[in-house]
Amino acid sequence: GGAGPLAATAQSAGNDRWTHGEKTLLYMRLNFPDDLTEPVSEANTSGQMVDVNAFYAEGSYDQTWITATVTPLLTLPQIKAWYSTAGAGALLTDARATARLAGYDTANYELDIVCFTSVPGTNFSGWAGLAYVHGKGVWLQGSGVGVTAHELGHNYGLLHANFWDTFTNNYTSGVGMGTNIEYGNIYDTMGAASGGDNQFNAMFKNFLDWLPNTAITEATSNGVYRIYPFDVPSREPGRAYAATIRKDFQRDYWVEFRQSFKSNPWLQYGVLLNWSPFNLSKGGSDLIDTTPGTPRGRTDAALVVGRTFSDRQA
Repeated sequence: GGAGPLAATAQSAGNDRWTHGEKTLLYMRLNFPDDLTEPVSEANTSGQMVDVNAFYAEGSYDQTWITATVTPLLTLPQIKAWYSTAGAGALLTDARATARLAGYDTANYELDIVCFTSVPGTNFSGWAGLAYVHGKGVWLQGSGVGVTAHELGHNYGLLHANFWDTFTNNYTSGVGMGTNIEYGNIYDTMGAASGGDNQFNAMFKNFLDWLPNTAITEATSNGVYRIYPFDVPSREPGRAYAATIRKDFQRDYWVEFRQSFKSNPWLQYGVLLNWSPFNLSKGGSDLIDTTPGTPRGRTDAALVVGRTFSDRQA
C-alpha cells in the first residue's frame, strides 16, 4: 500500500531526507508458538544485510546506506492459523510489540523488517515479500539479498520494473499493442529481485534523486547526445547518465547504458529503453525489447551499435 512512485519533478529536500543518508533498520526474526522454526540464522541475516547495504550504497553513489540491527529470535504471541486470518498487518503490529518487550523499539529505527516462515492462507499466499511504498515496513516469508533489496526499494518509494510484451501483436514491434508484464525487467531488482548487478533503472534513480535532473539529458531535437554508464560506483559532475525522449502525453522513453552485465554482449555495446509509468503499467516502468520475438527473449533487448530503433506512432 501507500502512494505511487515519485515524479521526477517532485525532487525536493523533503523527499531527499527519505531517500538519502543513513537508514537505521531493525530486522526482526520471528517464529510462532506452534512453529518454533528459525526462519534465518542471526549470522546469515547479518551477512545478507551487508550485501543489501552494499547494493544501496553503490546504487546510490554512496548517497544512502543501511545500518541494520538484527534481533534474537522472537516468538509471536499467536499461532500461525490466527495470523492467517488476522493478516499481515496484525503480524507486524505484534512483532513490533514483541521486539519492544525484548528491548528493541522500532520507533528508534527508520526502517524495519519482519522475517518468518511461510504462513498458510490467502492473506500470505503468492508472495515472498511485501512492503509499504514510500513508508516503513517489510514482511519476508523467507530471506535472501534479492528479495530484501526489492522490498526495501518499495520502502524508498519505487514500484515495479515491468516489461512491455508484444506477443499479442506477433512481435511485429517492441512498442506496438501489448501487455504489461509486472516484474518483467530482468535487469532491475524491482523486476528480477536479484540485488547485486541488477541496479534500479536510471529513471528510478532519478525518482530517488540519486541521479538528479542535472545528470539527465533531454533529447528534444535531432542531434548527438552522449550518455555514460550509470551502474558505476560514482558519478562525475557534468556527465549525463541517461537520456529522455518524449513519446506521448503520458510517457517518456528513458535511454540507459549498463555495463555491469559483463557476459551480455548486447548490454556491453547497446542501450536499454524503458517507458516511464503510464495508465497500463501499474505505476512502474516498462522495459522495451528492441528485437522482439527472437529466441533470446529479453537477453538481447538492448539497441546495439549499428542498429536503429523507430517508433513511428510517436
